[in-house]
Amino acid sequence: MLYNFDKDVGFMRIVEVYDKHKKNLPFITFSKEVTEQNKIGKYVYYKVQLDTLLKPEDEGEISVLFEARSVFSEGLINLNDSFYGNIGAYPRLILMSEYQNELFMEWDNYYHSDYEVKITLPINYKEITSGFLKESILEGDKKTSIYFVKGIPTFGIILGSNLDYYTSKTKNILIKSWYRKDEVFKNEKFRAKELLDIAKESIDFYYSYFDFYPQKILNIVSGRKSLLGGYASSNILFIHDFNKLTDKLEWFSKYIIAHEIAHMYFGMYLNDDNTYPKWLTIGLSMWADKKFTDYLNIKSGNSLERYYKAALEGRNLIIMQRVKKLENEKWDWNGALAHDTAFILFRDLENLVGESLFLQIVRELFKNYHQKIIKAEDFFEVCNQYDETLGKFLYEKIYQS
Repeated sequence: MLYNFDKDVGFMRIVEVYDKHKKNLPFITFSKEVTEQNKIGKYVYYKVQLDTLLKPEDEGEISVLFEARSVFSEGLINLNDSFYGNIGAYPRLILMSEYQNELFMEWDNYYHSDYEVKITLPINYKEITSGFLKESILEGDKKTSIYFVKGIPTFGIILGSNLDYYTSKTKNILIKSWYRKDEVFKNEKFRAKELLDIAKESIDFYYSYFDFYPQKILNIVSGRKSLLGGYASSNILFIHDFNKLTDKLEWFSKYIIAHEIAHMYFGMYLNDDNTYPKWLTIGLSMWADKKFTDYLNIKSGNSLERYYKAALEGRNLIIMQRVKKLENEKWDWNGALAHDTAFILFRDLENLVGESLFLQIVRELFKNYHQKIIKAEDFFEVCNQYDETLGKFLYEKIYQS
């Protein structure tokens, strides 16, 4: 099991780790340097080795006592406007396979698991998590909350003493849109209500289009002031600061919320192989958000600028290039390949087979590969069930052209 923080965001320390028999479990700390916008930061990981291997359908219990505090004025633990703020910058519980464990840091995929997480905090703190609240108990100056969730790749936790939220329900899905109550963040309260309404509208659309929504809870959290856009994790959306937007604020807000919610289907419910750019789930998320913006008759954020820029630079735009190779190249391959080129692929495929058949293919993916790692060949196989020429068409598109 892995418990990770981004140490550049705040102070944290693992005090003790033990199993359900109160037996102490040893843990090791290691880090991985990451680069974003030419700035170098660190992931800091706490890795706990269980005594016995957990096999599929097995259950295990682990307790982690940790200390943490924010070193910034925002007052959130592990969610701040740092240069590597919301991507991995909060505690996440991740189950690792035996193969991944042997490779130490070089895992290729996250696997879906069921989580029951009990969090004990000072009473003045609130928590945002990937789970659904089962029970909350007050004990003196502390509060214990128990969360449960099925079938997600990671479980996230965000803590803060100045948090509040707006809430709403649609299709039996609980939506919470969080904001910080401090005066310096007074715009967040208004924006949280606005994003809640957009999220509700977006979920209603996807629920109608796909006939379901993957989970029963969705949290929306403020991201970073330094970036534009958003990021999706298990049942948590991080939406970056919109203050720099002016004339495009309304349509962009709807587009980015729709895109990140689409990742609850493509990325969380369906997951693809990290060996290559995550073209399948990212491309399908872009295809889905375009359906929503077309439905509203508003502008889409899918401008394909990264694709055109890479093409003009003479970059190799074949999708199926190994990530380890691409990480050594200094260009936006994730934006150009996993986003824009993949979106073009799915747009062309839908134009070829028609919207009705394409939607049927997507629903077949949900049916056969939910909570699984889906690979290119799996996608070809599903498409070939409807037309045997599609697999060849797709193979040429992603491996050759």
